[in-house]
Amino acid sequence: MFEADSRYWAGRRVWIVGASTGIGLALARTVAAVGAVTIVSSRSSDALEQLVTDQEQLGNSCHALPMDVSRQEDVDEGAARLSSLAGGVDMLIYSAGAWEPVDLPAIDPKQAAQQAEVNYLGLVRCSAAVFGDMAVRGDGAIVGVTSASAYAPLPRAETYGASKAAATYYLQSLRIDARKHGVRVVTVAPGFVDTPLTRRNDFKMPFMVTTDRIAAVIVAGLEQGHSEIHGPKRLTLALKLLGALPRPIKEWTVGTLHRR
Repeated sequence: MFEADSRYWAGRRVWIVGASTGIGLALARTVAAVGAVTIVSSRSSDALEQLVTDQEQLGNSCHALPMDVSRQEDVDEGAARLSSLAGGVDMLIYSAGAWEPVDLPAIDPKQAAQQAEVNYLGLVRCSAAVFGDMAVRGDGAIVGVTSASAYAPLPRAETYGASKAAATYYLQSLRIDARKHGVRVVTVAPGFVDTPLTRRNDFKMPFMVTTDRIAAVIVAGLEQGHSEIHGPKRLTLALKLLGALPRPIKEWTVGTLHRR
């Protein structure tokens, strides 16, 4: 059974955005249990307060910072409170996410915009809020939870996949520029994970894992210094291979699998 390394996490100030459910919640519980000072954010104040109460009862350090990542003013106000809550941030883990399928012939631009706001622009807003201080200190980490859907085009994922691909590219490019400032940038690309979002799906999701399992994969990857973390490997490696195929073969393969 996986156990996080308290020597890595003890005293580390970790801001987890999207912490009220899913992967973010599992990560918050995992790193708080081994000594991290966690600042947890989402739109749900009630869920955050319950998380804080649960962690405090366990003797862990946890602070609620409610915000809507699609609102720049919310992120600005939240970022201004980070110093008073924990004295700053050593690691940002951005795990907020939105998912809506595309069912042709209907394409909903409002849904596309909402997914872009949460999956991509929210990451930009939150990373911008902490990067300056990290750069001044010459230390820190920005971790973005995107999706393995960015590796290859998938059916009904036109708007979701595009927003996750944008987030993935942003992190890849930021990693190059952030290195000279001493800031580490990590891309996390999960496959199918059992969360409130995926439970709404009406299709088969191969190799699905629990949030605790993927949180263990992410935490282990961070401790080991990886710049890209993905899993479960049976799915993510297949999607990486699929994405590397010539376009006609890739599109034919995806189309054939979807029709099954």
